[in-house]
Amino acid sequence: METTSTFAGMLAHNFIAVPSYQRAYSWDTNEKGRQVNTFYEDLCSYLNIPTKYYLGHFLFQQKSDTQYEVIDGQQRLTTGILFLSAAYHCLETIRPLTEDEDFGKKMSIKISGKYHFATVDYDDIVLRELIDGTPVSHSLDTESKKRLVAAYIYFETQLKKLSEGDICRFITLLNDASCSTHIVKDETEATQIFLFQNNRGKKPTRLEVIKAQFIYQVLLYGGEEKNTLLKDIKDRFENIYKSIATIETNINEDDVLNYTAKVFYNNLCIDNADERIKKNLQAQPDCVFVKNFTRCLANSFDAVQKLYSNLFASENRVQLLLALDNKPISIPFWIKGVALNANVREFLEMIEALDSLLLRAKVIGTRAELSTRLNDVFKSMEQANGLQKVVERIEYMKGAPDWWSSYWDKQQFATALNSTWFDPNTAKILLLCYENHLINTEKKGYDEVLYSKRGEFQLEHIAPQTDNEQPTNGYPEYDEDFYNNQLNCLGNYLLLSGSHNASIGNRPFAEKRATYNVLYQQREVQNMTPDGQWTKENIQSRKQKIVEFLLEAY
Repeated sequence: METTSTFAGMLAHNFIAVPSYQRAYSWDTNEKGRQVNTFYEDLCSYLNIPTKYYLGHFLFQQKSDTQYEVIDGQQRLTTGILFLSAAYHCLETIRPLTEDEDFGKKMSIKISGKYHFATVDYDDIVLRELIDGTPVSHSLDTESKKRLVAAYIYFETQLKKLSEGDICRFITLLNDASCSTHIVKDETEATQIFLFQNNRGKKPTRLEVIKAQFIYQVLLYGGEEKNTLLKDIKDRFENIYKSIATIETNINEDDVLNYTAKVFYNNLCIDNADERIKKNLQAQPDCVFVKNFTRCLANSFDAVQKLYSNLFASENRVQLLLALDNKPISIPFWIKGVALNANVREFLEMIEALDSLLLRAKVIGTRAELSTRLNDVFKSMEQANGLQKVVERIEYMKGAPDWWSSYWDKQQFATALNSTWFDPNTAKILLLCYENHLINTEKKGYDEVLYSKRGEFQLEHIAPQTDNEQPTNGYPEYDEDFYNNQLNCLGNYLLLSGSHNASIGNRPFAEKRATYNVLYQQREVQNMTPDGQWTKENIQSRKQKIVEFLLEAY
């Protein structure tokens, strides 16, 4: 491979792969300014000018005479392959390829059944189907697969708007695009270059940089175990990136790195994982730390993947933990609990206790830190009755006999629940808690409403925010007391589906009441208003009932 080449020249006679320990395709589409859109816009700007398009610099590790692994530049390379594939397919719908065009396609895309480029193995089958122009038959179970398909469809959509001549010019433009390459055979040099480049303006994730630092440490100090240790790191990062591909819409990979550090160093209060890791690498010119931290990292990603998987999709205690969205507290406890392979009942009891504390924290909104109050029981989870001690500490904090823990006690919780305004998402969670209480009280065998379904509901003001000025609207007088104390309290909130909420709008109460027949809390409002009037007394009574339940249950 020449150090200065064209895109087609770089691919011709060579076979390039993304190693499995690297991340999958991460470029996004569908919004102006996204990487795929920008790639296309850049090509468009060069379409009618004589200057060659510069595709950038690529770093490869040579595996054999024609086999290479891409170390830096895989996103551009993947996007280029997707664009060329879409362009050739669009051209073929207009007419057969000429001999020169067919030869160019074979040199850059696929020849004799062999693909010039392969992405990570768990996504490669989808890329091949896109290259071949066949319907994608495999499940799009990772975000990276969805991105591959989205990029291809975007390019295909844009190209179908163009003339035959413009499509041909685009193919020539990208095939002839200039690029520079650096080939290394030694992995130490490859890792050094990656770290050097990415310390000078490029923005990989912190996880990627730490992976490179770990590989470099092994290459320097691995000794006779070097190859074994490298394989261990690469295998674990292959699994890590597979996990990332399935959870990245729920949680940021660098956040998981932070939570892993809390688990590895057994300290819930750690807030600078990178510095700690750097000091460990400098202090230990060996690979013991690298091996142990990589194992913990892989186990952490596996535990987080379980948290967001279908395994716990119907376990509402887990779904409430996710809904409360206090990841810096909940995720480290989760990772540790999974790692301990604890008794399921004890584990879920700990999750239920965390639900209670984190719900209080969300409603109360104090700036006092939970991490410092929970750190000692977090550290001792491996000891006998460790999970039970977490539960006991949380119950102690809720009882709050001392000022240090009193931020989350019953009095503070009650004050917050009697508030005259709530964050809508918090109010929805509280009303879902109440709905599930009503379901369980009825004991008719109905399943609870999953907290993961909260996005399907909207927050309805029973007495609407805007006064319905009809004389017999069935609502209280919209005086100062009502605006200040009733309008935005829990007693006047109700969960409805989006379509239900849109259909009733600002109607008189009697008309809205007639539609309140889906959820238990809707029917409760019906039952408490046989006269078709929604009064301040109704609002206060319902609020008191909801607050009393929440104080007792959480």
